[in-house]
Amino acid sequence: MENTVVFFVTCPGPGEGERIAKHLLRQRLAACVNVIPRIRSFYYWEGKINDEGETLLVCKTAADRVPEFIDTVRQVHTFSLPEIVGIEASVVDRRYGKWVFEGTRPLPPEDD
Repeated sequence: MENTVVFFVTCPGPGEGERIAKHLLRQRLAACVNVIPRIRSFYYWEGKINDEGETLLVCKTAADRVPEFIDTVRQVHTFSLPEIVGIEASVVDRRYGKWVFEGTRPLPPEDD
């Protein structure tokens, strides 16, 4: 289903990864988030090469939720410039794509 986007987001550790994952799920901005602990990242930052242990989030969302997804990750992430890289999935099982789409629909307000 062409409306599925997969995001890669790195964070300093599994605790923050789990916090971000749960927040995205509660906000219905992701249908699924894989938290992959203990990756090793090499990157150029502030004039030097860094070598850090990080946690990788692999987040599945619907294309129409992308702007809010990005804004939310920026707000809840502890990095001043978090990695937020999205790839439009060109090949997705139709049933899985439908599940991602349905899982990212905002919930109706609850009646009081």
